[in-house]
Amino acid sequence: MKRAVLSATCLIFLGTSIPSLTAAQYSVAHGTVTAGGGVISGSNMIYCSAGDGAAGISSGDSGVIKSGFWYLADISSAVDVAFELVSGEYSDLAVVLRWKTSVPGILGFNIYRMDENGEFPVRINKEIIPFDIVREFRDATVLAGRNYIYTVEAVCDKGEYISSEFRIFIPVMPVTLLQNRPNPFNPNTTIRFYIPFEGYARIDIFDSRGGRVKKLYDKWVSAGHVSVIWNGLNDKDEPVSSGVYYYRLTAGKEKQTRKMIILR
Repeated sequence: MKRAVLSATCLIFLGTSIPSLTAAQYSVAHGTVTAGGGVISGSNMIYCSAGDGAAGISSGDSGVIKSGFWYLADISSAVDVAFELVSGEYSDLAVVLRWKTSVPGILGFNIYRMDENGEFPVRINKEIIPFDIVREFRDATVLAGRNYIYTVEAVCDKGEYISSEFRIFIPVMPVTLLQNRPNPFNPNTTIRFYIPFEGYARIDIFDSRGGRVKKLYDKWVSAGHVSVIWNGLNDKDEPVSSGVYYYRLTAGKEKQTRKMIILR
């Protein structure tokens, strides 16, 4: 089993991707590799990525890999670049990763994350992400003011390939109430909010005249993200009629309100 790694690093800051100049993976022949990479003389092929430390002497043919490259020797033929594109952004209280790959035999993907205080990356997807359905992952468990390092793993029938790292800084945030999704809705919608401290959080639903129709949420919570589902019922468990409604978050001294629409 061979494990190919893209070692270059990108920085994501407030949704903007700043790639390094060496965010690439080369497929080159055995022999002496110059600073530019590329194919050189030799019968076998190796992977070689700019940006890492010295690798030493390769096996097989008597080639030398100069300092500044990582390599995987004894690949019998050229193999496509594992990840053609890996990008990410922080948006709507979540980190969204997207990637593109053309390596044959991929069974699916895993996402690994490590925070600034972690020693080892941890897989954050519960089940393998199918190759033929999606090449995107949304991580809504990040906390404000933290630095995270992400990698994408392509699981193949003959091994795994690991993408380059993405370092993502999550800015410090105040109490934030987000727009419900879906909106308009019927019969259910999800209300999400973020609080940067531990304490009580409450969500109330009001009609267009300002009358409360539902105390939806009232709990002691830790700092972080909270999602609450409203099924369109009032405090008497009766369906409310179509129209405009308002939901209000109360957390500490903060109060925030947003509008939503239910269509029966």
